[in-house]
Amino acid sequence: MQVKSEHVDRLWKIKLAGEAACRAAIKDTFTGGAINWADLHCKEATRCEDEQGNITWTVLVEEADPVNPELQQYIARKILESEAMDVEVRTEW
Repeated sequence: MQVKSEHVDRLWKIKLAGEAACRAAIKDTFTGGAINWADLHCKEATRCEDEQGNITWTVLVEEADPVNPELQQYIARKILESEAMDVEVRTEW
């Protein structure tokens, strides 16, 4: 079961990096798209593995327009900088 705990640990790190990226967007006065700045946060991080063994990592950020590529790319870049991982970012209200 050590593999599972490694994944869970990595997911927590990604989620925390996503939350830090949300706070950084506020500090950087990021202006792309419709965003509820008062409640912007990283709700969850997920890991998905398909039948061929391809793994994807995703974070869900709440309180932003679901069609907000500027914010999604900004957060993905911040996570890549801090965790050295490519992560897909989804946004939702």
